[in-house]
Amino acid sequence: MDHKKFLLATGGIFLLLVLRFLALAQGASREAKPAFFELNAGGFGVESASSWPAYLAQQKGFFAKEGLKVTFTRSYEQMPGLIAGSFDVIAEAADTPILAASKGAELLVVYDISHRPSQFMVLGPGVNSAAQ
Repeated sequence: MDHKKFLLATGGIFLLLVLRFLALAQGASREAKPAFFELNAGGFGVESASSWPAYLAQQKGFFAKEGLKVTFTRSYEQMPGLIAGSFDVIAEAADTPILAASKGAELLVVYDISHRPSQFMVLGPGVNSAAQ
């Protein structure tokens, strides 16, 4: 299995487990839960490779098999939506939840698909700090 397929498979399985955990954490039990536990997911775009595992899991019925009905919404404002309660789970780069948490948002980051930061800063000659 090549590296990309491994990441996609791992990401999909992990996302499935995270969503299942969220369902159980919200008090859903096998005896008393409705046929499906509904989750609103924001920030997932089919054009983004990091979202493919979630879409594949949906297409293959993996979420339904676990009693989850997941509604995916493409959004560029997924963090404010999560904080406001519009989304139960979002796909987001690591910097956004870090910034939100530093401003007081109560968040839990459960998975990061990247092996290195996706953002960086290049400073010009003579610039020695971000404040400059």
